[in-house]
Amino acid sequence: MLDDDETNMAGEVDKQPQVVCAVRVHGLTLTHAIAQSSRYAKIAAAKKALKMLEEMAAEGFRKEYGCGCVVGEEQDKNGMVEEKSDEVHGTAI
Repeated sequence: MLDDDETNMAGEVDKQPQVVCAVRVHGLTLTHAIAQSSRYAKIAAAKKALKMLEEMAAEGFRKEYGCGCVVGEEQDKNGMVEEKSDEVHGTAI
């Protein structure tokens, strides 16, 4: 969060707080967003991540981000692993 007396990119003083939220997978930041509250920053970052991931094939994601995750043993015809574990989760901070 920026302090009340910080300046924005135009050199003007910002009086509104700004929160940065990032979507991270395997320790790498996929997308981020800046908003006036954590609620809206999380939503914006998640929407960006969904858009990016929808445009990417599973194999492309694995190659680009070094993902070797295997949740279950069966894969569908697109190479996607069927979720068979209750241990899969995410964390919002």
